[in-house]
Amino acid sequence: MQLVEFSYEKFRSIKDKISIPIHKISVFIGENGGGKTTTLDALDLFFDLEKIIEEKDLNNNFKISKDLEIFFIGQFTLNEKDQEFFQKFDPDIKNQIILSKKFNLIEKMTKYFINCKGTGTKLDNLELGGRKKPYEDLCDEYKISHKGKNIEKMKESLRKKCNELPKDKYIQKIITKSDLEPFLPKYILFSSETAFDPKVKIIEILREP
Repeated sequence: MQLVEFSYEKFRSIKDKISIPIHKISVFIGENGGGKTTTLDALDLFFDLEKIIEEKDLNNNFKISKDLEIFFIGQFTLNEKDQEFFQKFDPDIKNQIILSKKFNLIEKMTKYFINCKGTGTKLDNLELGGRKKPYEDLCDEYKISHKGKNIEKMKESLRKKCNELPKDKYIQKIITKSDLEPFLPKYILFSSETAFDPKVKIIEILREP
C-alpha cells in the first residue's frame, strides 16, 4: 500500500481536522512551531500498531472523556495483492482504501477501521473483546441461540446472520492489527537528535531487506 493522503485532528496544536497530500517525495517547510514535527509524530502514531496518543498530547481545546474519540486517517492506493486481501471486507474495493486509527484515552486503546460497505448494523463489527457477554447479548438481539457456544461459535453464527443481510451502507469496519500488519507500510521516524548523520541513517534504512 502507498499512502497518498493523511488526516488528523485534536493532536497537540491541531484542533480541527487537517488533510495533507503525500507524494513519493514530500517536504514539509514552515516556521518553528508550525506543525512539522507534530505531523511527523502523528504519522508515527498512525503507523505504529501499538502506540497511543498520550494525555499531554491532546489539543488543549478538548477534555478527556469516555466519549472523546481521536481519529488519524490514511488514504492508500493498492496493488493487486493488496486488493485481493481487502476485497474480503468489501468486494467493491478496487485501487484505493481509507484506514482510520481511533484513539480512546480513557480506555487507553486503539482500533483500526477500514471504510467499506456493510449492513449498517452491529453485526458489521464482531471484534467485541474476550468476554462472552457482549456476544451473548448480540445473539439475543438477533434471536440466535448461544447455549453451550464459545465465542468463536457465536461469532460464526453472527457472521452467518450478517451475510443474510444486504450490504448497501458505507461503514467503518474493524480490522485487526494482526490482519493489517503485513500490509501497512513501514514508517521510520528519526531526527538529528537520534541520527547524527542523517545520510548514513537513510542509506542503512534503504539497504534493509
